[in-house]
Amino acid sequence: MNCKEINTRIACESAVHGLMKLQTNMDETSRSPGFWLDLDDERLWRNGQAVALTPKTFALLCYLLERRNKLVTKEALLKGVWPGTYVVESEVKHYVAELRKALGDDANAPQFIETVRGRGYRFIGQVAVVHSRSGQRETRQERDYESLSARGDSREPCGREAELGQLRRRLDQALSGERQICFVVGEPGIGKTTLVDAFLESAGAVKGAWIARGQCLERFGAEEPYRPVLEAFETLCARGEAKRVKELLSQFAPSWLLQMPGLVEQAELEFLERRVQGATRERMLRELTQFIEALTAEQGLILAIEDLHWADESTWGLVNYLAQRRQRDRLLFLGTSRPAETSGSDRPAPLYAELQAKALCTVVELPSLSEAAIAEHLRREFPSAVDLPLDLVRVIHRRTNGNPLFMAGILEHAVAEGWLAEFDGQWALKASLQTLESEIPANVRQLIEQRLASLDEQEQRLLETCSVAGLTFSPENTAAALNQDEEAIEGHCEALGRRKLFIRRCTPANSAGRALSAQYEFFHVLCHQTIY
Repeated sequence: MNCKEINTRIACESAVHGLMKLQTNMDETSRSPGFWLDLDDERLWRNGQAVALTPKTFALLCYLLERRNKLVTKEALLKGVWPGTYVVESEVKHYVAELRKALGDDANAPQFIETVRGRGYRFIGQVAVVHSRSGQRETRQERDYESLSARGDSREPCGREAELGQLRRRLDQALSGERQICFVVGEPGIGKTTLVDAFLESAGAVKGAWIARGQCLERFGAEEPYRPVLEAFETLCARGEAKRVKELLSQFAPSWLLQMPGLVEQAELEFLERRVQGATRERMLRELTQFIEALTAEQGLILAIEDLHWADESTWGLVNYLAQRRQRDRLLFLGTSRPAETSGSDRPAPLYAELQAKALCTVVELPSLSEAAIAEHLRREFPSAVDLPLDLVRVIHRRTNGNPLFMAGILEHAVAEGWLAEFDGQWALKASLQTLESEIPANVRQLIEQRLASLDEQEQRLLETCSVAGLTFSPENTAAALNQDEEAIEGHCEALGRRKLFIRRCTPANSAGRALSAQYEFFHVLCHQTIY
């Protein structure tokens, strides 16, 4: 269900410019019956009423209208309206159907969009192209962002409106020339990737920024320096920007281009090897920042790197270098990370904490989902649901502590088991709430066990012993069970809590004014039950 990155704004601007060349300054009486397209305000009007169009549908209309009465193949649509984006044929049909609906067109008796079976589409209708030349009106970016939210798009994650707003403000600042370094932080399964997917989709559609995306991988040995950054620019090239990116890499960052052999011919590789011979790490950093400055002089860039808690030292060094440079460019660096490192890491704390302390970055922390957000998610996933008990939301929230991944696991398991089933087009709960509370879905169990396995043997044994005491436990009882020093056990619990690994310190209940020893609790009921 995660969304892929899109970049329709580039195509939209190009189509608008093409239409402006065709536009003749018509007055009201010369407009076609019913429809006209206002290029200034980017709106479709019918008989004086605005017709709601999403940014992608608006771009599609512009592209087809510019080529009126000409065959537009599906391949041309993919390249022209969704440049550099992986879009399947069913999605093309979806947006054509959405445009037909806006125009009131019938696919079987078309008056606007004719299907050329097996080849593409032809726009045959009459839609006037006009300029409103209106005075004061809302900015394009505000209107487009609002339209994305107003659609109620199910791909926008529930309960993350504030965090999406933060990212969009950071992008606005970046596009104004003020470089932004931003981290989305949260525990595994909290929805970091889902949030970034939704943000990049709206950013590509509304802003037309270039999007380069890479991912760090968990290391079991030495990793290639800068691997996720190289991957990011390779994906940018794969989406259709290869020629211009390669030109700028060759001019400003030849040592980086040398590490992307798929972009150059063999003869050019040999030339690059001679040109960058003896290149140092410092030179590579300077080259890449010069390349980014040149690239963003033409168009904004979002460099998104996921799972930075697994980043190699070279990649972390690059992020630090970008954060501390004073030069202006239109770059938003967007990284996702867990709030702390796993056991055995050579970094006791993530880099973003140091940058945050120096006011060199923005950290967007994702909290657990509220009951209201879970209820909204259920309404989206099961829109025809009837007779779902109100306590279902509370059960899911209590079981998952608002972790979206665990929530999805529970719902998938409930559907697979037939506990949540659809009959006659309506969803209903067919099992008791006690059944949902007693089961641990296999997919959730595997995720928890994998994370537990990443800890050392001593930490695993500690957590297993703590789980015997219950959801809440004290170091005192755990130390007695393990026959170890209580202070040492509390130190281990505190360390796990700081790293957000399964447990956290909680406020102990006070009895008759007597101070009690420290207490800890498991983050999730599912984690406690799985470990137990």
